[in-house]
Amino acid sequence: MTYPDLPFSHVKIRVGGLVFCGREIALIRRDRPSGALYPPPGGNVHPGEDLVKALSRELAEEPRLDPGDAPVPQLYAELATVE
Repeated sequence: MTYPDLPFSHVKIRVGGLVFCGREIALIRRDRPSGALYPPPGGNVHPGEDLVKALSRELAEEPRLDPGDAPVPQLYAELATVE
């Protein structure tokens, strides 16, 4: 059962990765009417998907990176509270 009128009824879990190559960092260009944005690669986690697998999938989709030989990523959670 869904409750579309309740706060947080459409919560999405997302992953994002900071990918470094020396002193450079991978960013994705997103063109918007107000101008270009440059976020790090990432996206939504599919229901039941492992966070590391979701990050690997997103890195393969957007910047077409193969993280197969990379070390296991460090995961950080940023939690926001509503007061």
